[in-house]
Amino acid sequence: MKKNIVKIVILAQISCFGLTKNTKIPDNNAVIEQSYEMLKLKQALYASTITIEEYDSLEVIIKDSDVEFDLNMYLEKQ
Repeated sequence: MKKNIVKIVILAQISCFGLTKNTKIPDNNAVIEQSYEMLKLKQALYASTITIEEYDSLEVIIKDSDVEFDLNMYLEKQ
């Protein structure tokens, strides 16, 4: 009886650990790159290179980690 209880407790701990594990851990390089792009975007806004509407839409694109976007190419076209 005690052996079954110990097995159940161990299985419960293992299953709870698996459920609470964070599966999406951001890469440090990706976080740094995103912060750098946001800085460049703010500088472009303050320098009046882009409008506030462009800033808002580009901010959403940059913060979406699933979208590949080259901010330098966009700013060079301005």
